[in-house]
Amino acid sequence: MGAQLVAQGTTGIADRIRRWRGLHLAPPRVNAKAFLAPDFALTASAGRYYQALHSLRDHNVPWSFLDFWIGADETTPVARSDHLVLGFEKWFGSGVSLSVEGYRKTFDDIVNFDYNDDLKIQGDEYFTTTGSAWGADVLLRKYVGSVTGWISYSLSKATRHAPDQSFAPAHDRRHSVNVVVATRGPLGSDMGLRWGYGSPLPYTPFVGQWQHRTYNPATHSFVDANEEPVASTLLNINRFPAYSRLDISFRWDTGAFGGRLRPYLNLINAYNKKNVFFYVFDFTSSPSTRQAVSQLPLLPSFGVEFQF
Repeated sequence: MGAQLVAQGTTGIADRIRRWRGLHLAPPRVNAKAFLAPDFALTASAGRYYQALHSLRDHNVPWSFLDFWIGADETTPVARSDHLVLGFEKWFGSGVSLSVEGYRKTFDDIVNFDYNDDLKIQGDEYFTTTGSAWGADVLLRKYVGSVTGWISYSLSKATRHAPDQSFAPAHDRRHSVNVVVATRGPLGSDMGLRWGYGSPLPYTPFVGQWQHRTYNPATHSFVDANEEPVASTLLNINRFPAYSRLDISFRWDTGAFGGRLRPYLNLINAYNKKNVFFYVFDFTSSPSTRQAVSQLPLLPSFGVEFQF
């Protein structure tokens, strides 16, 4: 989860949005839902969307701790996207529903960092890219009974087209699965389980290291070496390993001391999967090495809530 950094004042952004809305008062959008039977419906939507705020992601590094935001201005265009979504909904009695949607999206004027910008020229700090995305979402949900919850699956593919190459954006994940279950657990508890899986996400690898040295004329030597990694010029050509995690929670509810006593126990990453957060590269040895830094390990927590 990253912090957010806004690069331009909100007042100037608001003024630009008002001027833009004067030119684009009503982007076309349409939504439709048709019941072919009491328990079956077709859904469709299409529309054009604009966004005056751009979120910049540095694709030259394998991880990102900051979301950098800029607003549209005289040199930075307003991003545009066209959406087409088709699907259906099916009910199985009053307790189970199934929804399936497929989508196609196109993107124009997406802003990206220009690493070859001229510091003496204003307006060339970023360049625009185009993009596309397609996919499908499936959601099966159970509302009533001793076991409730849902299973969701997403298939997606996203692409960005820069002036010199096409690449997968950092969020391009081909398969995602989530399973959420609520049922009775041991010792009279209410038990919840959530299992998630995600296929590999892309990243841009480091291919070398550059040492910055300062010359000391008094000693005729180079000192204070600063090591800077060098990223590949081909963006997001590698992928992290697949992600998966199981979370389990137990909660009890009993009367005590004239109120309600609710002890609970949570297990995050119950099978202690070493999901990769980012890699640390070391080019001082030969051959160079790469070490993975993992996300959350098995993390138990417990506590008691009391309501009176």
